[in-house]
This record gives sequence, structure tokens and C-alpha cells, in this order.
Amino acid sequence: MLSEQRLDWLLTQLRAIPHVEFIRLGTKTPAVLPQRITRELCRMLRKHHPLWMSLHFIHPDECTPETFQACTRLADAGIPLGSQTVLLRA
Repeated sequence: MLSEQRLDWLLTQLRAIPHVEFIRLGTKTPAVLPQRITRELCRMLRKHHPLWMSLHFIHPDECTPETFQACTRLADAGIPLGSQTVLLRA
């Protein structure tokens, strides 16, 4: 939920650590606030490759057209998406 500027700063600092080879972010944002996954955010994240994202979903109702669009933006930015998911009964 950080601003693009703060997240960019944080990722830049992590990337400057010599032994850090890749970064994985865990987030529920595409599921609970898909409008936060903007083109600007994806453009900024693209600068920090290699970068992976682990998405957290807990219910099938979180899989909406808006969530699909947010995940598509991330994937189109070249970010591999994984999922740590415990699906509850609908």
C-alpha cells in the first residue's frame, strides 16, 4: 500500500545490497484493491527486475474481472505471479 515513490525507494535500497539476487513481494492488493495496480505502478516495478510477486487469495469471490485486469497488468510488466492460496468453500 506504499506510494510508488516509497516503494521505488525501498526496492532501490534492496537492489543495492550485493547478495540480493531477486525480490519477491507478497500482497493481497490485486484481490482487495485491484485499482491500486495502475500502469504507473507497473512501470515503476518493471525497473526492479528480477522481481516476483506472490498473490494471496482466500475466497473465489475475490477473483473478479478487476482482479484479472490487475494481474494482467502485472504479468504484462514481466512480473512472474505466484499464488499462496487457501480457498474456502463458497
